[in-house]
Parts: sequence; structure tokens; C-alpha cells
Amino acid sequence: MVKLYYPINQIKGMPWNRIILIILIVVISYHGFKTTVPKGASQKGEIRNSEVEFIYDLTYEKNEALVHEQHIFPKIKKMIKNAQNFIVIDMFLFNDDYDHENGYENISGELTDSLIEQKKKVPGLQIVFITDEINIFYGSYPSKYLERLRNNGIQVVITDLEKMRDSNPLYSGLWRPVFKNLDTKGEGYFLIPLAQIPLMLRYLHI
Repeated sequence: MVKLYYPINQIKGMPWNRIILIILIVVISYHGFKTTVPKGASQKGEIRNSEVEFIYDLTYEKNEALVHEQHIFPKIKKMIKNAQNFIVIDMFLFNDDYDHENGYENISGELTDSLIEQKKKVPGLQIVFITDEINIFYGSYPSKYLERLRNNGIQVVITDLEKMRDSNPLYSGLWRPVFKNLDTKGEGYFLIPLAQIPLMLRYLHI
């Protein structure tokens, strides 16, 4: 923890801009460089190299055409279809925030359908879906895919990044004392590549 000592009489005569700067430095130092992390955030386990299977996708050009060889997603769908007791999926990006004119597959939608279908076939199947706040842009808007999972009895866990160190200490130092308590949900004024609507200013945890 950063401890700041300053004589009271010097603070009284100090310009406001310096006082604000000192406050920002303290906030940045504490939230950006604090050493404590939640218990269990860092784990070291046994290396099970005999159980490793390398699955890959390939994208390349052949005869002036773009070829996609997908192996990862079909394997995931097969494992979901065969699951009877428990499924844990941890996906960082789970949305369709991209240029739809490029003709990419809607993997997020297909995966959502597969999980819901298997849950209906095996009602006792426990499914835990872990993902990141980037898919709701840190509280700016809901995710239609995550809502569908919840509505069909699938547990959705969004990682709570507030308990971790700030990954953008310079930006978060300004965010925490100034903007954090403002209502930043819904549409706003800033266009970003990850969203199809303008958003309010958000604190990025990346």
C-alpha cells in the first residue's frame, strides 16, 4: 500500500491542480499496483501431458480462394452432444460483434443452440458457462446469447474483474474518482469497433 505524508499547512496553500494530481497518483498507485489478489486466482497443478490433444483450425488461400478448415468447433459440439453430467465452458469472446458482410459463421449462436439443445435432452445436465465482461461491454448492454443460456437453466458466470489489479492503471486512476459512479449503461456517443451502437464512456479492464 502507498502511504503519502504531507504537512497540513503545505496542503492548504497548494494549488488545486496539484492536489488533484496527488489524489490521482494515490488512486493509480493503490488500484494499479496493489499486490493482493483473490485467493485461488493463481493455481499450480499437476501437468497432465498424457491427456493433451492438440486441436487446430486452418485458414489459407488455395487457387485464389480462402479456405477454412475448422476442427475446434466441431469437436466442441461433439463433446456437448455426448455430455451427460457436467459441462464447463470458458470463452473470452462470445458475441457476434463483427462485420456480417464478411460471411463468418455465427459460432456464438450455434454454440448457444447446442448447449440449450443438450440441456433439454438431459435436464439433469449441469452446465456452467464462464465468460468475460467484454461481451456486455462492461455493463453497457445485455448479451442476447447469455440471456438465452440463462433463460434455459444454464448457469452463466461473468468474471468479476473488480477484485483483480487494474490492468490500465493510468486510465483507471481517472475513472475511479471521476466517472465510476455515473450511469454509463445503454446508448451513448462513442463509436467502438466491438459494438454496433454508440456507447457511453466505459472503463476497459483490458
